[in-house]
Amino acid sequence: TSMPTQRYSFDHAEPKRRPVQSLYAGFVLDPAARPVALWLANRTAVRPWLVTLVSLFLALAAGLAYATGRFAAAAVLFQASVVLDFVDGHLARLKGNGSIAGILFDGYTDIARVMIGVGALAAYHADVPLVVMALLIFVGLHFAESFLDFEFIVIDKWLKRNPPSAFTRAERIALGVTRRLERVGLKTLFIHYQERLFMVLVLGPLLGAPLT
Repeated sequence: TSMPTQRYSFDHAEPKRRPVQSLYAGFVLDPAARPVALWLANRTAVRPWLVTLVSLFLALAAGLAYATGRFAAAAVLFQASVVLDFVDGHLARLKGNGSIAGILFDGYTDIARVMIGVGALAAYHADVPLVVMALLIFVGLHFAESFLDFEFIVIDKWLKRNPPSAFTRAERIALGVTRRLERVGLKTLFIHYQERLFMVLVLGPLLGAPLT
């Protein structure tokens, strides 16, 4: 494949950007991923699916490190894998070469990343049933959010068809807070997807307490 001949920038890609992100994603992961994606777009012919594949390999390497108790290395590898998960999306938007297959591959890689990390931690702590149980509960609650996200999409569509006067005072307050957060690009003030992964699979292992 040949090197790119045009210069890419986020100016034309911004309208395609996911407008609302979690706190950790918006202030840490996204700023770390954007310059990497821009460099790849302008200096290489790498396609987004290849970045996703590297992200998966890093997750596997992190899993091996978790399973053998090398938590510092595992945390760094896992975090690098997550950053690349953002890079592939930015790269696809910059070059406009995303695909349905790429989106599906990225989605299944996200699932695999969590399962590999949590599974490896559970394997390392196999002799401590409470730790294993806590990790299983974490996985269950973590993926339950995917179903909640779908429901929130349905609710959002419903809200667009109903005037605010139809809401209770509490609902209007909650909706107002949500919209203010969305205007500054934040998804929620509560601990969300990326924050949970950071605490359980990055911060915890770095502190020597995987469930911190």
